Amino acid sequence: MSDVDSHIPRVLDFFRQWGSDYDSMCKSYYDFFTADCAWANQGFPTTHGPGEAVEKVVRPCNAGLGMDTIKVE
Repeated sequence: MSDVDSHIPRVLDFFRQWGSDYDSMCKSYYDFFTADCAWANQGFPTTHGPGEAVEKVVRPCNAGLGMDTIKVE
């Protein structure tokens, strides 16, 4: 198993939490991101740490689009 393959289950667990409910989606960032994690998602500002990711990406998507879950396959 390559180093990349060894991370697949953890990434899938992160995305799985997005499909439950809004609170679980927000919590997933705190469960999986470290304080120094930089997250670059095209179309959104690069964030650092879980709190900034939730405040600058997740909450605006919820407020503006009503998005409270995301299904990732």
